[in-house]
Amino acid sequence: MAGMEYSKKCLTFMWMLENASYSLQKKGEKIMSSAFLVDEIHRTKLKLWLYPRGAEQGNYISCYLYKEFDDKDEYSVEIKYELAFIEESGFSLIAYGLIQH
Repeated sequence: MAGMEYSKKCLTFMWMLENASYSLQKKGEKIMSSAFLVDEIHRTKLKLWLYPRGAEQGNYISCYLYKEFDDKDEYSVEIKYELAFIEESGFSLIAYGLIQH
């Protein structure tokens, strides 16, 4: 019985924000990264969405990996990702997630 071939690809996208804690966004308002293209995943376009005051609840930072949709999208993808928030001092907070489309 032939199984599907599975391969794991890795990508690093670095988005640097300065003075994010002083941003003027209110709860539910986002800052978007520029789109980045992932050739290994059928030329999928991704963006990071950052809500400095939280997407739905205040006193939190919300961050999402967003897949841009295209009428030509024929593939469903599953992306496991790791987000790291790194302070100038080098201290990092790490979050993990999964998106399926």
